[in-house]
Amino acid sequence: MTARLEPGAWTLRLRQLLAVTRLELRKCFRGRRLLGLALLNLAPVAVLLLGYFVHHQEVARAATPASLSQVYAVMFATWMLRVSVFFTAAALSIQLFRTEVLEKTLHYYLLAPVRREVMVAGKYLSASLASSLICGASAAAAYLALFGQLGHGMGRFFAEGPGVPHLLAYVGVTVIGCFGYGAVFALLGLLWRNPMLAVLALFGWESVLFLLPPALKAATVLFYLESLLPHRPPVGPLAILADPPPVLATIAGMAVFTLVVLALAGWRARRMEISYSTD
Repeated sequence: MTARLEPGAWTLRLRQLLAVTRLELRKCFRGRRLLGLALLNLAPVAVLLLGYFVHHQEVARAATPASLSQVYAVMFATWMLRVSVFFTAAALSIQLFRTEVLEKTLHYYLLAPVRREVMVAGKYLSASLASSLICGASAAAAYLALFGQLGHGMGRFFAEGPGVPHLLAYVGVTVIGCFGYGAVFALLGLLWRNPMLAVLALFGWESVLFLLPPALKAATVLFYLESLLPHRPPVGPLAILADPPPVLATIAGMAVFTLVVLALAGWRARRMEISYSTD
């Protein structure tokens, strides 16, 4: 017979999940790692703000909503998705368990009356929420800094044009990327003591997306994220083109993919044994 949960069991697990998430969320926003992530995500904002002090009048006269939209699309796809979102999610998600092992505190979680799947889900949610907040704020700040070059036309672009929907779309893609990559990196952190080689291999695989045939593009996270962008960045002459999947199918597919990877991480956590002396 399969064990059935009592009516209050789900409520208890939800409270435990929220408790683990709150505890781990505080850990995500402390330490020297946060400074490095802030610098990584604020780099494009700083570059755009410097433009206000270098020939700003000439740049403002040449700036149009169409040209700036294309500039932001390229910057978002080349830096924010491929670098900021990827490495922010990696830094926060991989350390969910590695930091506990190095600090010799993981056994407190393993001895607590909390299912390991709940522990994994809480840690994953905390890292994904933290990376979404950091990367989402950076994407929004860079968007406002760039379109501020429109001057008085910025208000019209946001009130009458596609400024607000496009901003929400970019932030939404950022959040989806943080949750998708976060699940992958949480699993890698559970599978290997030092998952950096796997992270670099994944980074290389995602970086050559434009060279992959359509069948292999479907095996990358970046392909689905780019299909959700309001402006697709231009591709080079060597790029192999592929039709992007429908928006609803992309969102549903990313959700299913994240849940499957997270389930694998929970399965791995149930079979995890720690030995501090070997780390």
